[in-house]
Amino acid sequence: MTLKINNLLFWALLAFSVLACNSAEIDHAGNSFPNMDSRYVNWLKSKIESGDFCAEKDCEIGMVLEKMEKGEEYCAYGLPDTTTFIFGDINDDGFIDAVANVAIFQCDGGNALRNANILLFFISEGKKGYRTIEDPAQMTDEIRSVKQIAPNGEVVLEVLEYGEEDPQCCPSVRKKSYFKYRNEVFVGTE
Repeated sequence: MTLKINNLLFWALLAFSVLACNSAEIDHAGNSFPNMDSRYVNWLKSKIESGDFCAEKDCEIGMVLEKMEKGEEYCAYGLPDTTTFIFGDINDDGFIDAVANVAIFQCDGGNALRNANILLFFISEGKKGYRTIEDPAQMTDEIRSVKQIAPNGEVVLEVLEYGEEDPQCCPSVRKKSYFKYRNEVFVGTE
């Protein structure tokens, strides 16, 4: 009986440790990637509470059109419930940082915001936690998204611009911009 309990405990502990290890990925230097989901949810809640945006579920075209027809107040812009992060050590402090390209939904079904997003950075401040930086002032291009954090911490931004013949919906010129985080500010490195 004791052997069965010990065996059961062993397998339970093994399963728990495997699950725990899988919840955080490990980078090449052995640092674990932090779970940014709770930070994103807190940021999202603050945006919804401010009234600037609504939750994804409240940004449904049918619901919005119905409210518009009734002359009721409706949500114009929504944010996704979840997002994907790109990880790297942006500020060269040995801790993993994160950035997300957070899509902005146009709740009335239009496509004017099809390329709109918020660049959301979580920059490590060591044991104090993370600083949240939203749409850094230095990254002013209208249509842009972070594509990569290079091993040296450089943030690689893809910028879309309109060519001479491009319609309003579809910029076709792709360029890259590069930024380093220095003294709490992003600085262009081109």
